[in-house]
Parts: sequence; structure tokens; C-alpha cells
Amino acid sequence: METKLGQVCRKCSYDANSATATHCEICHHPLKQNTVVPNKLIERIRVQSSILWLGLALLLLLPIGRGLLVLLNWQLPDRSSVAQTNISRSPNIKLYNTMREVPNVPEGLFNYSRTPLFATVASQGLNETIAQAHPKFRLRFTEPIDNSAPGSGSVIAMLIGDYVSFGQTARPIEDAEYDKAKNRNLRLEQIPIGFDGIAFYTHRDLAIAGLSIGQLQDIFMAKVTNWKQVGGPNLPIVPIARDPQTTGSLKYLFASIKGAKIGSNVQIVRDYTEQVRKVASTPGAISYASMQAVASQRSIRPIGLARENSNQYVQPININRQVNVEVIRDGSYPLTRRLFIVIRRDGLLDEQAGVAYTNLLLSREGQRSIEKAGFVPIRL
Repeated sequence: METKLGQVCRKCSYDANSATATHCEICHHPLKQNTVVPNKLIERIRVQSSILWLGLALLLLLPIGRGLLVLLNWQLPDRSSVAQTNISRSPNIKLYNTMREVPNVPEGLFNYSRTPLFATVASQGLNETIAQAHPKFRLRFTEPIDNSAPGSGSVIAMLIGDYVSFGQTARPIEDAEYDKAKNRNLRLEQIPIGFDGIAFYTHRDLAIAGLSIGQLQDIFMAKVTNWKQVGGPNLPIVPIARDPQTTGSLKYLFASIKGAKIGSNVQIVRDYTEQVRKVASTPGAISYASMQAVASQRSIRPIGLARENSNQYVQPININRQVNVEVIRDGSYPLTRRLFIVIRRDGLLDEQAGVAYTNLLLSREGQRSIEKAGFVPIRL
């Protein structure tokens, strides 16, 4: 299957823009024109070079006349007939106004997996809206097959293992995951569909103005173990986290520290529900979650965050207990992330389903569902 190489958008990092595009196909940000050499052209050049050297060898081994005849009758292999039904030749990721306008939506029942924060999107009736536009495109949510903790890591593992057609993740694909997919002759592609902020929260009665990213790093690496060290009461800090092997939130916190490891005092729980319960019942506890998940909780207290080691705290939740979307949009909030649909570029029906689903979510109608769920849509 041919691998498409395109211009990379500096704003949203979409990497499949055509070589002649002037604006990103996803977010419409102006593109800096680059010279792009498609893989197919590189392959053809290599084939032609090999033929040339083979021809020269034949000239040396055979009479000149016969060698010329061989060369004149030599033809490049006909690749036009290969994989005529290859899904990669169908329309790629494009932008539409309504879900009904999205073409090439396959018929059938398709498994998908998601990181827990995407459950909010489903709760807003996204699947029902898709079913109204394309009633024969049916979706079935699939839990991790090995009963592992749900998260972006388990979603990508299920994609590589052929258990689902596409997935919803809250972090980019890692190099090791790309390598695992490649070893199975599979190419994964991630397409951003929105933005989210990571909020940290404490026990409801803990009085603290806020924390800087540096202080948070020290807390979750066990360098700071008492709240009085960061301006709070004399109380032991109890960090609560989900398994960093399956979820990506702490990766964003430790992005500036190479090889960072969480402290031995960090308590690992399976899911977000257990995180909230643990923090709500433990004085001195602190944990994290998506902004939209924290906004609706009354038993915990979201705290403001500041960059580096400053005290310019930015609040993740506004006074109306809603996601502070403006601080995500303008970049003033220190911990934001992109949300992705990950598709299997395998040239089969799974790829068609993944491309169709992505186009549905990137339509104006789909982006409204993203916004209703408490995230920031990628399309303006």
C-alpha cells in the first residue's frame, strides 16, 4: 500500500495535507510550502535505477545487438492493476458541514475503543446522531480484551491487535507503538478532532491558592510530600493516579523531564471514578482528570495552575462550574492536549470505517457534539 507523504500543519500537526495545499485541510491554518517527494515516485526512481544497472550488465554479458533488443523490450511492471479496491485510493480526510454529506460510509457493525474521557461525547448522543445520518453504519464500543485499565495505551494496543476498527485517544501515538504496528504490516494514523485541558483537584476542604507545574512535578515524583512545602496546611500529600502505562495524562505533566518516574507514594487506581472517590474521602489527596470531568464534580476542589514555578494561576473551571474553554483556546492554561481518532491504514474495510468516522466528527455537525461534551473543537 502506498504511503502518502504530505505537508505538516504547524498549528494542529495534521500530516496528510496535499503537496500543493496552501491551507491545512483540518484547521485551515496557512501552510509553509515544502518540497514533498511522494514515496511512489521514490520507489519508481529506485526501480528505474535498478533496471539501468541490469541493462548495463546485460550489455557486458550479451552481444550488443541482443542486449539492445532486451533493453528495448524491457517494461516497467504494471502497478496500475494492483489493489484496485484499496481503500487508501478512496477520498481521504475532508471537511463537511453535515454528517449526511460524508461519503463512503460503509455498511456493517464496527468495533471501536476509547479512552474514558470520550464517554462524555457518547453521552451527548453522538452515536445516535451518526445513526440518523447513516443508519447502516453501526458502532459497538469494546472494552480492553485483557481487562486492563482503560486508556489511550489500551486503545492503541487493541488497534494493533486487530480487535477494533478505530480508536479514540487523548495522546499521540508513541514511537514504540508505531514500531509494533509496523511489525504487523500495519500503519496507524492519528487525526486531531479537538482539544482538552487536564485539571488537577484536591480534597474539598484543602485550602491552597494553586500550584505551579514545577510543584506538581515534585509532588508526583515524591520530592514534595507535605502541603506546607507548597504553602498549604501541615498535612501529608497523598497523590492519586491511574496507571501511567495505559493513560497519558502524567506524560504531559512530565513532558519537560526526561526519564521522569512517579514516586513510590503515588497510589495507583484503575479508573477516574475511583480517583474521585479516593480524593473525596482522603484529606490531603490530589489527582487529575479532564476538565470536563472535573467541572461536574461537587465533592472535590479544582485548583488553578501556573507555568513553571510562577504563581500566575489559571483556573480550569469558571465560576459557573463550567470548563474554562477560553484558557484552552488562547493557550494560557499550562496543561492542554489534543484529542485524536486513530485509524488503521490497512487498505481494508477497517480503514474505510475509520476514515468515515473521522470525517463525521470533523463535520460541522460532529464538531458541535465535541463542543457540547465540554471540549474545544478543532474547527473554528
